Amino acid sequence: MKILYIGHYKETGGWAKTSLDHILCLDRAGLDVVCRSVDLTPQAASREIPERVKELEQKDLQNVDYCIQSLLPHHIVGSKKFKKNIALFVSENSTIKHIWLNDLRQVDEVWVPNNLNKEVLNRDGLDNVKVVPYTFDIQNYDRDGKQIELYPIDNKYKFYFIGSTDGHGDICADRKNISSLLRAYFSEFENGEQVCLLLKVRMFMRDAEYVKRMINEEAEKIKQQLRMHKDINKYPQHIVWADDVENDMIQGLHRTADCYVTMSHGEGWDVPAFEAMCYGNTPICPKEGGHMEYIDPDNPNTGKLINGIYNVCNNLNPAFQEVGTGRENWFCPSEVEMKQAMRFYYENRDTIDRSQGIKQAEKFSYENVAKIIKENLQ
Repeated sequence: MKILYIGHYKETGGWAKTSLDHILCLDRAGLDVVCRSVDLTPQAASREIPERVKELEQKDLQNVDYCIQSLLPHHIVGSKKFKKNIALFVSENSTIKHIWLNDLRQVDEVWVPNNLNKEVLNRDGLDNVKVVPYTFDIQNYDRDGKQIELYPIDNKYKFYFIGSTDGHGDICADRKNISSLLRAYFSEFENGEQVCLLLKVRMFMRDAEYVKRMINEEAEKIKQQLRMHKDINKYPQHIVWADDVENDMIQGLHRTADCYVTMSHGEGWDVPAFEAMCYGNTPICPKEGGHMEYIDPDNPNTGKLINGIYNVCNNLNPAFQEVGTGRENWFCPSEVEMKQAMRFYYENRDTIDRSQGIKQAEKFSYENVAKIIKENLQ
């Protein structure tokens, strides 16, 4: 069984990382894998990738049985040369009828990482959809490794968020829903409590100073709107970290912080939230999309799922102009439930069994997901 894996795995962000993990997962399972990169940006050609992936790129394309395409849908190519031509697809949209449906109809099967994606595609008319979760090299998450210095908040309980925004408009009003997170945090805690919210945010085509200014201006506006204190300095502390950093710094943040929080309107998986779990941190996430695959709603030691409602989408700055329009709905998590969950984990910080989240994350190891992939290929 020889597999050709085609992907944008030299780009940045979670989608590139998950492609690399799929390639290495297949290779570790003993499958014959050859991979090829489809580069979208000039920087991709020079980006460092694992040495093993470089070796797999050198293999020939003779006698390939299966093709797996982890590509943007409009780059997918239909072919009858293989036993199965498979598209890996992930979406944060409530429908794809208006943009990518015909692209996905070119392949034999579509693999998605969560059950909600499968429901959406089935509803849109695709019946060849299977759920294949993202996979992670769990043994690489060194929980005893180097932390990072976060003076002067070293002794505070640290809520944190990691994310990128795609567009050029209001950084706090896009899919990541940072405004809602700030509002929940500022309205729940007082300045005297030993808490801090750290936002690690980057924005496409914008420098760090712009990102920091935009978020801090939004934070000041929210404090004024809440009207809980005449002196805005009485609200709890928040820090914006917008510089581009290496992956080891991100992993250091996971080791240093305590509770991952997000109010995103939709996530196909949410790699930072999952990695927080791998480090024993309790993620608080919307009850939507990928989060429902790994957070156990009956076990608060693995994290908390926040309820909400679906409203009409009004995204001004999506990655693609055809998505996030009023034809779609997006999830609006409850700010009240977020406040309650943040309070719960802060008050119970010494009693949460962090090992249970780590155990939950192990379900998505290379070994376990490789079994699912093999079953779907046969």
